Amino acid sequence: MSNIIIDSLPQNHKKQAKFKLLMYPSEVLLDNCIRQDIYKIFFPINCLLFLLCSPKYSIRDGFITPNGKKLTILSFLSVCYVLVISIYYRYCDEMNDRLLLKNRNSIVTAITYFYSIYYCFGVIMVFILNIVHSQNNILFIIMFNAIDSNICHSMSARMIICNWVAVISVFGINFFIYFVNIISVTHYDGLRLSIFFSNLLFSTSDVNLLYAIQALCLLENYLKEWTKKVLVSKNECDVDKLSKIYLIILEAYNLYKSIFQVLPVNRVYFFC
Repeated sequence: MSNIIIDSLPQNHKKQAKFKLLMYPSEVLLDNCIRQDIYKIFFPINCLLFLLCSPKYSIRDGFITPNGKKLTILSFLSVCYVLVISIYYRYCDEMNDRLLLKNRNSIVTAITYFYSIYYCFGVIMVFILNIVHSQNNILFIIMFNAIDSNICHSMSARMIICNWVAVISVFGINFFIYFVNIISVTHYDGLRLSIFFSNLLFSTSDVNLLYAIQALCLLENYLKEWTKKVLVSKNECDVDKLSKIYLIILEAYNLYKSIFQVLPVNRVYFFC
């Protein structure tokens, strides 16, 4: 697989990529210098995931690397924070109902607990998957990098704008819902801010799903551009090059299924 990616790179990058294979450990893969188009496409979601303490990788000076120990510890602490606040809030809510002798509707109670468990489970799963697929997350972007260096699709600017709109919309909706929810909580003044930030971290699973949709759309666009190039290619050299690119697209799709297949299963599980 590494040879295919290296062969697909422009000539001036091949020696650099081979050198990096020997120079760097497995945590830095191949030609880890990210093209500007790829960086701009994935930046909105990666930025939001970073703000939510759940980044899939780090990008410094245009180079992609795995999350360091500090980021991993920060992600772990954010998961612990969500779990502690959620459990404590549910406990306080239950005790408050008992003290006030309130009989809450059983359906409302079930929905409330379901909501907390569902999103806590989502946050935990995203954290675990980020660790398990640490190398795959980087290789996935590098594959896009290799494809984009040979197939420059015309929709990159449009995708960048759409990604920003999608990210702002998802985060904005979550922010609004949780803000309204926290205003309606009148008996937990000391916990309001903590609950609000905990709820914001719940949106990690939603953003992760958005990332999966974004990546799949990009793969689809590359496949369309590849098809156009195949139809107009005439010489054997172009056909050979396009064949290698097609193999990378297939590998990227297989890697996509490996990275993201767990999340849809979780959602089906909770709705069964």
